Amino acid sequence: MTTLDCFKAYDVRGRTIAIEITQMPVPGTSLRFGLGADEENHVGFWIDAAGVLHYGYRTSADGDQSLSTDTADPAEHRHLRLRQEGTQVFFDLSA
Repeated sequence: MTTLDCFKAYDVRGRTIAIEITQMPVPGTSLRFGLGADEENHVGFWIDAAGVLHYGYRTSADGDQSLSTDTADPAEHRHLRLRQEGTQVFFDLSA
């Protein structure tokens, strides 16, 4: 398993964070991309072991909560971006 964790403080007000996925996760593995207080409290995207792309959040109290799901598609979901405007977080996808 390969993991990359970064728990530094960043001010993202009025900014974006993005990732480019050049290859979908191998079946049986997963990928997470998010922004938050720590690994248990964040918003973001994740592709689960079954290849389902989730848009949602995680809290230490409730675990993963999907706001929406889609079948992960490398042609449609190559670029994932989180952006914050005011009090809202936007989940952006593009090919």
